[in-house]
Amino acid sequence: MKFFRWQGLIAFVIIVALILGLWFLFIDTAIKNTIETVGTKINGAMVNVGKADLTLSPLGLIVTKLEVTDRDEPMKNAIEVDRIAFLMDFGHLLHHKIIVDEMTVHRIKTGTPRKKSGEIKKRAIKEKTEGKVVSKSLTLPKIDIPDVKEILKSEELQTLMAVHAIKGNIQDGKEKWKEKEKQLPDSNKLEDYKKRVDNAKRALKGNIKDALKGAKEVKAIRKDLRNDLERIESVKKEIKEDFRTLQASIKEAETLPAEDLKRLKKKYSLSSEGLANFSQLLFGNKVSNWTKTSFAWYEKVNPYLEKLRDSKIKEEEKKPERGKGLNIAFKEFNPMPDLFVRTAALTLHIPAGEIKGEIRDITSDQHLTGKATTFGLKGEKLDGMRAVKLNGEINRVSELKEKDSINLKISGYDINSVALSDSPDFPVTLQKASADIYVNTVIKNERFNSDLKAEFKAVKLMSDIGKDSGDIKKALASTLSDVKSFNLRADLVGGKDDFQIKLSSDLDDILKKSVGNMVKRESARFEKELKLALSEKVKDPLKGLEADMEDFDKIEEKLNAYSDKLDAMMQEIKESEKKKLKLPFKKSLKSLIKR
Repeated sequence: MKFFRWQGLIAFVIIVALILGLWFLFIDTAIKNTIETVGTKINGAMVNVGKADLTLSPLGLIVTKLEVTDRDEPMKNAIEVDRIAFLMDFGHLLHHKIIVDEMTVHRIKTGTPRKKSGEIKKRAIKEKTEGKVVSKSLTLPKIDIPDVKEILKSEELQTLMAVHAIKGNIQDGKEKWKEKEKQLPDSNKLEDYKKRVDNAKRALKGNIKDALKGAKEVKAIRKDLRNDLERIESVKKEIKEDFRTLQASIKEAETLPAEDLKRLKKKYSLSSEGLANFSQLLFGNKVSNWTKTSFAWYEKVNPYLEKLRDSKIKEEEKKPERGKGLNIAFKEFNPMPDLFVRTAALTLHIPAGEIKGEIRDITSDQHLTGKATTFGLKGEKLDGMRAVKLNGEINRVSELKEKDSINLKISGYDINSVALSDSPDFPVTLQKASADIYVNTVIKNERFNSDLKAEFKAVKLMSDIGKDSGDIKKALASTLSDVKSFNLRADLVGGKDDFQIKLSSDLDDILKKSVGNMVKRESARFEKELKLALSEKVKDPLKGLEADMEDFDKIEEKLNAYSDKLDAMMQEIKESEKKKLKLPFKKSLKSLIKR
């Protein structure tokens, strides 16, 4: 025992005690700082921890006042948790694996204000999610019959446009005729023909010399007459072709009033079918806003979901730095994830009250556990609703099975004073209702396929329209005030930038049946007035076309007169040859003339 040095033992004990004391003194702060540093790096905005408390027996950790900053709104917390507590498996911890059998997460809150900004760097502002609802416009349809005179005053009629174009073509035809007329024989030329014919006839009665000269002149006259007759026939043919084209255009124009009537009826008249998209107009904006809010939350959560999918891939692709070794993980008989929480009990605090539930199989390595992360939450007797139930799963077990699903059921949700339409033309307010809402959503490759069903009971709808409103608008407002219950369905398909929503409701059928007969009567009256007014407006312009076409008849008469006079002269020449030529060498002379 004389070789046992008590001084050394005492020194060793003191050093170990100091180390343990310092460890116990600073370990909680080190854990707190680690959570904040790693959390901030992952979140892209400040993560703050009020306190971290490590326990050794049993081995566990308690984290209080965890605040995760909303990256898009740095003065708000995306999530705030009052207390997180869990126990860890010491054996697995020695192998750098955190395995938690049960975790409790107490009083989760969202959207809480921060005392100071949690922004760590300027981030690019993302464009707002737009997407689209099926309806082209979210304004209510015009349900008052418009004034026929105002319609015809403001609308461009195809009939009048066609009449204007045809009038221009008729005028072009007349100008064309004037140019052609200059090339035809006028009165002076006809008089010249008459003189030439008379001179030729006298010459044929004279001596042989004059007869030969007359025969030659006859031949020249016949040639000139034929040329002028052919020119006249060519002009007549061209004029007739233009006439036929213009007549066809006029006949087509006469059919356009029916087309104008059809177009204006479709644009202005009210059909009961037009009420088929009433629910789209009433609820389209609301559903679209809910959808955008859902996408905004998905964008907040999605980076963490992507890490679940990419963790194994990045681990496999990671290359060691040059000059450094590589940590090789030997094959395990029962491989475990680096982080695995078998069960996490949650208490979620919302304005309506508290919702409780649990999340199972939380891990970044689902391919090792072969289990998807599932969750289930429910609350009863909440403020403003009878019950709410939420469940679903996050599946990253394999690429083939990768998908997320969410199912939400809200029972007895109280609705008070919700403006469905703020249109001054037809404002609609849902004063009171109790709704049961069912939402089923599947997300795959960041594409949503969602189905919403809602049943509204104890409904009180109100439309505050003016006293001078039309009969149809009054009937529509009265029908809405009598509605006690209705259903609504919304189908959503697409991604955050190109989603489409289709809405349908039995409210459409209720309105259609109630207002349908009145709409038909008013529409029939409107169509009759429109038809009469349209007919009156286009009647004179169409008649004017026929009057303008009468000039073409005069042109044809003038051409026929020219042609008749020239034909008469040609006939006179032929007769003079037969009657007036009596010479002994008649045959020889005729043959000469024919040449």
